[in-house]
Amino acid sequence: RWYLATCSADGPARAVLGRFMGVKSPRSDFRSLFEGSTFENAGTGTYFTGYAKPVEQTFFPGEKLDAWDKRLALNHKTSMDLATRVERKELEPNKAGRHGITLLAKLPAFDTHYGFLIPAAHLIINGLLKGFWYYVLMDYTGACPRNVLPNRARNELTKRGKRLQLPHDMGRPYVDIVKKKGTWVMENWLHWAETFCQISHPLLEEHCPDSHQAWLHLRAAVRHYLCSFDEYDNLSKDEVDQKRLEARDHVREYAKIVETKLTVQLCTMNLRLAQHLHDQEEYTGWIKDSMEFWVEREVQREKKHVKDRVVIMPETFLGNMHLLECAVQNIENDVGDMMMLPQQPGTISDHQLRDDFTSVTRLLDKGEERVIKFDFKFRLGHLRALVSKTSKHSLDEFTLLRFKSASLGGKEFTSKAYSRHQSRCSYHVCCRTTDAPSEDKYGDVVHYYLLHHRVSNERIRFCELQWFKGSGVRVQHVHKTPEETLLVLPLECIRRKVIFYPLESDHIEILPCPSKGRL
Repeated sequence: RWYLATCSADGPARAVLGRFMGVKSPRSDFRSLFEGSTFENAGTGTYFTGYAKPVEQTFFPGEKLDAWDKRLALNHKTSMDLATRVERKELEPNKAGRHGITLLAKLPAFDTHYGFLIPAAHLIINGLLKGFWYYVLMDYTGACPRNVLPNRARNELTKRGKRLQLPHDMGRPYVDIVKKKGTWVMENWLHWAETFCQISHPLLEEHCPDSHQAWLHLRAAVRHYLCSFDEYDNLSKDEVDQKRLEARDHVREYAKIVETKLTVQLCTMNLRLAQHLHDQEEYTGWIKDSMEFWVEREVQREKKHVKDRVVIMPETFLGNMHLLECAVQNIENDVGDMMMLPQQPGTISDHQLRDDFTSVTRLLDKGEERVIKFDFKFRLGHLRALVSKTSKHSLDEFTLLRFKSASLGGKEFTSKAYSRHQSRCSYHVCCRTTDAPSEDKYGDVVHYYLLHHRVSNERIRFCELQWFKGSGVRVQHVHKTPEETLLVLPLECIRRKVIFYPLESDHIEILPCPSKGRL
């Protein structure tokens, strides 16, 4: 049998479906009994404090409680008890935080406490991220307010942003956060938090250190809840639990700094609900795996199919369109590479100049046949050592093909010889060699190569990498001859793409590069 376990909805929809109080109510925190209040010089909004020092609460008259007091926590039983008392007119809705019992409570095994998921993406990105940076970059006249970036620092931030060069598959390009943040969507904010924000860290640290400390805590939480793709795959359960506790503590430390050193206007309902993300992750698993984007994606898909059509049975029409998409996708998966299809009669076959499309790691497009002793005149020994480790054949028995791009783990990487992308580049990479498997090295891919043994059909894929001196977040150009700076590495040594951000005196800062399709 199937059971409904969770329900995804934004704030207003969740309030209607769960019969909770609205998002502007002092009792809008449906996960606890904590009550917000209004503050002088903070407008008419409701704000939730108690992170730095205890505050008074209606349910516990005469006492002051902090925001994480366990007596304020709710569960399915206590939530149902509050809703039942409201139904019986024993408790006012504005005190209970709900108008009654939700209809979903009639479903078997549905938890009315954890069943209504916190919309983490909207809460963190549209709530916490935007709120913080709109505060740090607020417009002002006269003297610059405390914990706000001054105008000269903003001008410098704009200049730094112009030096960013993105890979071709990163999605939306970077636009200036100072002048264009009003046009940003979720993808822009997420890329800022994960990658681009590092160009602002020196400015924040110099001009508003309290905001800088708050941002470091908030960014660490964002990276855990929304960006930790593939980073925790090899961790043990104890290590995962530790990571979750660290993310919870980062949210709490951010809240403390906001309440005491920044402004109470950042202590919004979103920040209050963020305190429950750790508990939700314990109950439902990774936040990144239970976000609300599936609802929006499905609506977009239906809009794409329906458009302005009028059909008798829309559910049948949408079902058929979905099946058609699946059929086309299956055909594409079977074929793999359209260039490997039989060519038209009378054309010359170029299959011998192409890589095997069935391999997960493969070289793209048509290769150029090269002479081994000419291309590797000064590194012939390196190439022979590479072949001897992986093959029983000698180097002289192989044919050498040179390529401009490759597919590694389903992601396309290019080389410096690839000229289609002028404003973007995907040849800045992080790699690990067999002699130092735990040390990250960085460099630019100059060419991709394929050694093909025509008799046995054995294939050896490798690349030429121009490496940079140093490790960590900063590396340096090595001014030597090409023969000394080029490494011959198997493609399996390449781990991921990175962004090289140029600094002074030939130094480069390494910025993480998110994969496409994050949102």
